[in-house]
Amino acid sequence: MYDIERQNKIYEYLKEHKSASVNDLADLFFASPSTIRRTLTQMEKMGQVQRTHGGVVYSEKSNEVSILVRQTRNIKEKELVANIAIKYIPEATSIFLDNSSTVLTLAKRMSFKGKTIFTNSVQIAMEIFHKNEGRVFLLGGEVNFSLLDVTGAMTCRNINNFHYDLLLCSCSAVNEAGSYENTFNTADVKQSAIQNSTSKILICDKSKFNATATIHTAKLNEYDLIVANIDDETAQRYRNSVHNLNIRNK
Repeated sequence: MYDIERQNKIYEYLKEHKSASVNDLADLFFASPSTIRRTLTQMEKMGQVQRTHGGVVYSEKSNEVSILVRQTRNIKEKELVANIAIKYIPEATSIFLDNSSTVLTLAKRMSFKGKTIFTNSVQIAMEIFHKNEGRVFLLGGEVNFSLLDVTGAMTCRNINNFHYDLLLCSCSAVNEAGSYENTFNTADVKQSAIQNSTSKILICDKSKFNATATIHTAKLNEYDLIVANIDDETAQRYRNSVHNLNIRNK
């Protein structure tokens, strides 16, 4: 089992059971106690868990899951929604990409030749750099090594210094009232990018429609388009509930 896969499974187990001993996790995931301890040390650095003597407890303060862990979740769903979204991406010279695993999945499918990309995502910046297409600006701010992004007041000031033809972003949760995030830093970045973008596209896999988060970032009809791999019935329910909503699911 890969380290990231093991972290993901332990995180999900602790989210449900709240605590466990090292020996219990070793038996559960067919790993040695030393391997489990190493994994828990990595997870504690990310703020996902809190170590105790001989064990670990789920960190209630862990609102943002490591980007490396998020990339392993709902992989097929993210690929499905990225394949839908790429059909609706309009021509744009300057594009802001947020630090979401969904947008990262989409970015791997896009061509950025002749475009200028702005992002607060270290991974997306490197992805575009390796493509050797267009120009990419990683907006400055405090680096979060768990999320591999930059956030904070400095990042928002930098975002506000530019105007973007297009915003491509995801979110932590969606309902009829809008899109949501789990932390103020992430929400502030999204809100700043929304305010400074001409066209705004929200891309989210169907799991976000069953999720919960606390910080409201935008009403759904503030986005020019929402792309989600939801069923037709759910898509129509949202169209009926939200005035002037443009949502595509295929």
